[in-house]
Formats: sequence, structure tokens, C-alpha cells
Amino acid sequence: MAETPRPLFGCMVARQGRAVLFLDSADSIEEQRFTLAHEVAHFVLDHLLPRSWALSVFGESIRPVLDKTRHPTPNEKLSSHFSQIPIGVQVKLMERGPSGTIRSTKVLHAERRADRLAYELLAPSALAQETLSDLPEEEGAAELAARFGLTRAAAREYAQMLLLLRRPPPFSLARMLGGDRR
Repeated sequence: MAETPRPLFGCMVARQGRAVLFLDSADSIEEQRFTLAHEVAHFVLDHLLPRSWALSVFGESIRPVLDKTRHPTPNEKLSSHFSQIPIGVQVKLMERGPSGTIRSTKVLHAERRADRLAYELLAPSALAQETLSDLPEEEGAAELAARFGLTRAAAREYAQMLLLLRRPPPFSLARMLGGDRR
């Protein structure tokens, strides 16, 4: 089946603790704001935090590896693997099909995390929950869009996400018996 090309809203290229963000200037202002917040979220979650974690565990000696100015030693590779601290590229988010279909759970997870942080940056959940208050879902989404400058689609998705947090979790016998604690 032939896939049609998808629009690219934006992307981020990060290296050595810095990033360049690209946005599609043909998108609406609301879409560009969300894309910017989403890409900033990727920079923080998928580049800065793993880099900071590696530096705190391995020390400054790992910085040239993180900056790609030297290859990791076999011992550093082994330590990275067993400690599960990445010292290479953290996430390649462009692994998609021609139509933009996400084909990897790792990429899907990273995209959802970036969306959640983008929503929090643009419309902090405490304020967004107040905005939703007792409004029906669709009306609440319209209020979120108007108050925080979100696209209607983004506001609808965020409203659904926030409303799910309000609902009690479904009954679980394992939870009732304490079996789901770790």
C-alpha cells in the first residue's frame, strides 16, 4: 500500500548539550507554539536529562563520549550497558513510515512523554483542571483552546487526558489485595 508523505511540524537536532529546533512556519501560531513546546520537551527529556545522568554517574571523563569527540572504551560501554545509562544517541525519533506512522514503541513512548510535558508547559495541569471544572468534555476542550492557545485537536486530547486522571481507576482484585505493589 502506498503511503502519502506527512507534514513535518518540527524537529530537534541536539548535540553537546545544545539544540536547534525547526518549526513549519506555514502552520498556525497555535500549532507552532505546541510544536515548539513539544520539541523543547524532547530536548529536556531525551537529551539533557540522560546527558546529565551520565555525567553524574561517570563524571567529566564521559563528556567527550557524550560530545562524540572520542569513542567509549570497552569498560565504559560495559558500564553503560549494565547500569542502563545511555552514553550514545538516546532516541532516534525519526524512525517512522513514509506517512509518519510510528513503528516503534520506544518512539511512541518518547512522543507521548514530549506531548505531556508540552501540555504542562503551555497549560499547567492545575490551571487546566480548573478550566475544565464541571464543563462537558467538548466544551472544556474549547475553553482550554481559548485560554491557553492550544489547537482544538491538542485541547481535546489534553482534556481527555486530564479527565482520565479524575476518574477512579477500575476495580482490581490484585490492587485490593496489595498484589500490584512493587
